Amino acid sequence: MGSPDKEVEVLDDRFWRKIYSIFIKFLKALIAMDDGTSEEPSPQPEEPEEPSPQPEEPSPQPKPWPKLEVLGGLLGGDFTKTRSLSIDDEGIIHALGYKVAKTIITDTNTDTSVFVDSDHHGFVGSIEASNGFTYHIPAYAKMFGRLDRSTGVQDFIHEFAYTPQVRCGAEGANGILYMSRYTKSGGIRSYNPNTDVWGSVPFERDPERTSWFNGHWGAASDKDNNVYMPPWMGTTTTKIDTNGIPRQLGGSPLMSGLVGAASQKYNGMVYDIGTHQMFSTPRAGNKILVINCSDDTQQEIPLPQALIDKFGSAQKSFSCYLGPDGYVYSTAWGAPIIFRINVVTLEVEWKDYTEEFKLTEWRANGTGITTHAIVRGNNAYLGLGGGMYSSKLVY
Repeated sequence: MGSPDKEVEVLDDRFWRKIYSIFIKFLKALIAMDDGTSEEPSPQPEEPEEPSPQPEEPSPQPKPWPKLEVLGGLLGGDFTKTRSLSIDDEGIIHALGYKVAKTIITDTNTDTSVFVDSDHHGFVGSIEASNGFTYHIPAYAKMFGRLDRSTGVQDFIHEFAYTPQVRCGAEGANGILYMSRYTKSGGIRSYNPNTDVWGSVPFERDPERTSWFNGHWGAASDKDNNVYMPPWMGTTTTKIDTNGIPRQLGGSPLMSGLVGAASQKYNGMVYDIGTHQMFSTPRAGNKILVINCSDDTQQEIPLPQALIDKFGSAQKSFSCYLGPDGYVYSTAWGAPIIFRINVVTLEVEWKDYTEEFKLTEWRANGTGITTHAIVRGNNAYLGLGGGMYSSKLVY
C-alpha cells in the first residue's frame, strides 16, 4: 500500500491536468470567436422589405373641346361670304369675298366684323409667304389679292386675262408659290413674287395612277420647303420637291373610305413640325390622310364610326388647321360637326356643334358653315360661309 503522500501527489497532478485541459478549450473557443470560425451558425441576413406598390400613373385626360363664340357685327346676305383669309401683324383679319366683292374685316382685338366694299371677289385659299406678304389665291378672280402683313395694306396684283381656276397653294423653295388648277388635268402653276412671273410646271403623271379629275384642293409645305397636295377626286398625293419637280407619291390608291374615283376625298392640308407630318381632312370622305414627310409613307385614319353612321354622306369639312392645343381640327362645312386628330397617337374624336352654330344663323342651303381658319393666341377665327355672324373657337 502506497504512502498517503504519493496518493495526494497523483491526485494533484490529475487535478491540474484537468484544469489545463479546460483552459486550453477555453482559449480555442475565444480564438474561434475572433476569426469567425465558431461552430455556432452565423445569423442570417435580414430579408429586405418589399417596396410598397407605387400609385399608378394617371392616364392622360382628353383635352377639352373649344367653345364657339359669335363675334359682333351682322353680315347679312344669303351667300357664301369668304373662302380666303389673311391676318396682319396688328391682328386684323382680311377675308376676301367669294360670291360678292365684299371683304370681311375682323378685328381680333375687339372681336367685331364688318363688310368693306372691294373691287374683286372669287378667291379660295391663301398663302402666307416668307417675304412678309400673304397672297389670296384667284379661283374666279383675275388678280391675286395681296396683304402686306406689317402695314395691313391690302391690294391686288398681276392681272390675268382669264380666271386661273386655282384652289390651293403653298410656298416652296426659293420663295416660289405653287398652286393646283381645279381642272381635269390638274395642272400645277407657279408664281414668283420677286419677278411677278406666272408659269406652268411640267408634270408627267403615271397613266396607271391618273384619275379623270386630277386637280387638288389643299396644299402645305414642310420645314424643308417640299410642297404636298392631297387628292381631291384623284387617288394620289402630289409632292413638289425643292427643285420644283412634282411627282406622285407611291402606295395604295387613296379613297378616304369612299367608292369611286369621282368622290370628293380630301381638301385642306396642314403641317405639324413636331411630328414632321402632313394632315388632310375629308370633304365627303370618311378618313383623315396622314403623310410622314420623312419617308413619304401615307395612311388613312378612319373617322369614328358614330360620326360616319350619322353624317357619313355629308360634306364634313372645308379645310383644317393646327389648333392652339396641338391637335389638328376640321372646319365645319356641310354638317355642324368638328373632328380632331391627335398628331402623336392619331386618335380621332368628334363633337356635334349643332346648337352652337345656330348662333351664327347658318342655314342648310348649300352655302356651308365655315371655310378656313386663322389661329391667334388661344382662339381660332373661322371664315364665314353662309351665316350672318362670324365666329371663333376659344381654347
